[in-house]
Amino acid sequence: MSSFKFISSTAGFIFQVILVVAAVLVFTFFDPFQLFVPGKNKLKDTPVQVRSIKEIGQLITAEYYGEVIASLDEVLTSEALNEIDSFNYEIESLHRDFITAIDSVAGLKMKKDRVYPWFCSEYADLAEEKLFGQYMYYINEKLKNRNYHPKEINNTLGPSATANLVATLGLARKDELRESLRSITTDEIQYSFKLGKDEMSVKKAKKRRLVLLGRGWVKAGFDFGTFSEKNFIFDKEHQRVIFIGLQPQIISATINPWFIPEEGVEGFEFVIVERKVKHDPELTKRVKHRCLDKLKKQAMDKKILEQARVNAEKRLKNFFSLVCGNEIKEVVFYSGYLDYSLGALLADSVLQNEEVLSVGSILSEYKRKAGKGFRFTDCKSFLDGLQKADKQIYRQSFTLNSKSGLLFNVVRDQKIDSADCRYFDQLNCVSWHDTAWYNCYRQNFGISMDNFLDSTRKTFINDLHHLIDKLKLPADSNVMHAKTGGNL
Repeated sequence: MSSFKFISSTAGFIFQVILVVAAVLVFTFFDPFQLFVPGKNKLKDTPVQVRSIKEIGQLITAEYYGEVIASLDEVLTSEALNEIDSFNYEIESLHRDFITAIDSVAGLKMKKDRVYPWFCSEYADLAEEKLFGQYMYYINEKLKNRNYHPKEINNTLGPSATANLVATLGLARKDELRESLRSITTDEIQYSFKLGKDEMSVKKAKKRRLVLLGRGWVKAGFDFGTFSEKNFIFDKEHQRVIFIGLQPQIISATINPWFIPEEGVEGFEFVIVERKVKHDPELTKRVKHRCLDKLKKQAMDKKILEQARVNAEKRLKNFFSLVCGNEIKEVVFYSGYLDYSLGALLADSVLQNEEVLSVGSILSEYKRKAGKGFRFTDCKSFLDGLQKADKQIYRQSFTLNSKSGLLFNVVRDQKIDSADCRYFDQLNCVSWHDTAWYNCYRQNFGISMDNFLDSTRKTFINDLHHLIDKLKLPADSNVMHAKTGGNL
């Protein structure tokens, strides 16, 4: 049994009363928006206003109440799966790194007894890996064409045997031995580890049966603790309050010992329990954590974060309307600068004319704001959103790419002449925006930077030809021929 309950109207009313009282006290004293000055009635971006918003703290706007059941068997199985995934990743990574290390040894000329000390010095992280001994035992067995058995999973290769194997692989006169190393897969050792973990989980579950029923709640909303002026924009023209970089999140998730104390309803109940397990607090604690994780997942499945956003927009809309004395039309949350910019560019569902120029400026500004944390892949969702929209230059369609800003600049004055030479010259230059587009989409096309730029230039020329034809633009044929290599 589970139920989903959002902040009630009564709770909302109390919340608003508290905020209004606090707002009156703070804003009467500081008057940050100059609301009490005759002829002044506008929202300003001042430190006092930002501090006032920060003082909201954690704004809870949605709650989920539910029941979950978890068992010790689930916990042990989940833990085993995590260990198996971790082992598989580490052993595969170890195999790749070891092959690379052996290839580097092969290019050196040194005595056999010096190879392993050099290896341990140059590849200290590799040699000190906790699985290195087990891995070397496995490799040694496979190179000798021996079967590897699950019971050998904890066997390790001794130091002298390891040193000899590394030297033998690195100094082999023929590359056949190293080719054999490259052909080895880690499937057998991964399977052996999984088999051992599965058997251990089954044995533990049979000896210790424990099933708990948990009842609790999850609260979601917004945390204004790190709020700053960078997160806030007041769109006076449209009477909109815009929050950037703030997203709904789980504020708390709780299963208390008593769910409803006055009715004697417990937060946790033992459904199945063996005596020796019931008195083991560590095992019970692990199952309780599992209950809490499942409760949070249930809340997420019921879209608690989406509801938290909707409720917050309504509550804050009323709050700012009261504070400003004017009706705020909308409160909007954006995940970040690019998300906000995408919404602004596509407010009318069309990317057109001067907005095309803004694309490059927005990417550059985002790079500046992100600083050392900037990654090209962060721009992809922004560019993907623009690609899905209707794109027009003077009501004619075009293909959006890194040279689209140049395309609009060329046709901006509705003619093509010598003044546009500076834009054509940039067509053959590799700009930062070209690099951004290439890094976002190269995996899709699997082409080199040169091929990517060549494709982009061809698209530019085709779109320019289309615009000249459809808009009947006067064009200097000499300029066109010289700057596009005779393609137009």
